[in-house]
Amino acid sequence: KGFAVVAGEVKALANQTAKATGEIGAQIQAIQNGARQTVTEIQCFAQVVGEVAELSRAVAEAMAQQDQATHEIAQSVQQAASGADAVTGSLTAVSASAVKTETAAHDVLGSADELSRLSEALQSALDRFLNRLQSGHAAS
Repeated sequence: KGFAVVAGEVKALANQTAKATGEIGAQIQAIQNGARQTVTEIQCFAQVVGEVAELSRAVAEAMAQQDQATHEIAQSVQQAASGADAVTGSLTAVSASAVKTETAAHDVLGSADELSRLSEALQSALDRFLNRLQSGHAAS
């Protein structure tokens, strides 16, 4: 009977060991499944981080292009303003020249009127002189 008891205890221990081994196997399987899921989630997270990095680069590039375009627009506006200043300066110079030309034209007109008056006076004096000469020759 002693051997039967020992054999029963060994059998019970073997059953407990088999049961514990099954439980340990199930726990290992659960840990492996959790690890696989964690790896999958980390891979998904890494992919999302990569996409965010790519989008960040695209945004940075777009911002750089926008900055360049803004700089070019500012230069164009500055050039247009300088051109407008130059045109304003030219118009001021043209206006001043027009005023000088008008003044000179008035002076020329005044001189022409004076010259015309003097010419008429000279013609009148010449006519009187010629009339006296003719009268003097006719009298002699």
